[in-house]
Amino acid sequence: MVRSCLLFLCCACLLNLGSMANSITDTISRNSLLYNGVEYTKKVNYFNENAFFKGEEFFTGDVHYTGNLYKQVQLQYDCIDDLVLLKDPLRARRMVLIKEKVDAFTIEGHHFIKLEWLGEKGEFYEQLYKGKRTVLVQWKKNIVRDMTLQERYILVKTIYLLEGKNLTRITKASDLTNLMGDKKRKVQQFYRENNLSFKRDPATATVKLVEKGEVEGW
Repeated sequence: MVRSCLLFLCCACLLNLGSMANSITDTISRNSLLYNGVEYTKKVNYFNENAFFKGEEFFTGDVHYTGNLYKQVQLQYDCIDDLVLLKDPLRARRMVLIKEKVDAFTIEGHHFIKLEWLGEKGEFYEQLYKGKRTVLVQWKKNIVRDMTLQERYILVKTIYLLEGKNLTRITKASDLTNLMGDKKRKVQQFYRENNLSFKRDPATATVKLVEKGEVEGW
């Protein structure tokens, strides 16, 4: 009886050690996969401005990388080169995540997905709505010259409707309602009655119109 109990305890200990070893290996493996990018060496500030979404500081977010989900990590998004940056907690440096291995990320409540079929490495878009169709925003910072001929960054927000693999740029409310066939008039009425304005808030107007259209059977 004593011998059986000892044998059982030894087996249990070995199983626990094996489980712990696997857990440690997985953790090390996952972290090594995450912190294996190259250092970001581009100049951060440019005439007191920067290339980053939501500003120069890092924000806590999540990233789907190499098939794994990493939560509560420090991220930045370079809107010019379309790159996701990670703060290396040990070396206090900016690292560029390998773009081909980033599937999606969330920063400051903004969820970005990658449309890899648009190019060799894909492009990142913020996902505002996902139903039968998807409403996306592409954030870009372009370099322009002001009246004094100084170059500066301008943030450009472009809204798209994604249907399958068809990406349609939306510049006004009628771009959407014209796609809705016999649902057009009802959605236009909804637009007016709810005091929506594409000029004032294009993102909200687009999401509300698409939601309404799909509720009506579009």
